[in-house]
Amino acid sequence: MQRVVALIAAAFCVLSLYAAPKSCRVISPDKSLVFELSTGDRIQYSVYKNGDLVLAPSEIALKLGNGTVYGGKMTPKSVKTRSVDNSIDALFYKKARLRDNFNESRFVFSSFDIVVRVYDAGAAYRFVSKSKKAFEVESETASFNFP
Repeated sequence: MQRVVALIAAAFCVLSLYAAPKSCRVISPDKSLVFELSTGDRIQYSVYKNGDLVLAPSEIALKLGNGTVYGGKMTPKSVKTRSVDNSIDALFYKKARLRDNFNESRFVFSSFDIVVRVYDAGAAYRFVSKSKKAFEVESETASFNFP
């Protein structure tokens, strides 16, 4: 069932990226947390908790030492989704096993990806470079616009 939901979400994300506004939502397993990634003039994200906006559209980008910018006016070529629900052995924690349960979307751009992972209690994104060479990050834009 989770696989069917992930496939439907992936189809929705891909189709929504080609319609205005260009955005895609990644929803937590318990459906209480929503991370929305939007593209257009810049890449932005918003976060909703139980339907309430908790983080208004906030820009993200990376500028590399060679002048390449991961961000700005870009649209993903595709979106790949997956759902995970398993447990992990905990060595130094009050419980012996921890539940690892999240939904993830990988937004595929030409030279980089943005991976968004949403748990019931939080969300995170990361940039993934496709470069085979070493590089330096000159600056990062990570804004947090609270409503």
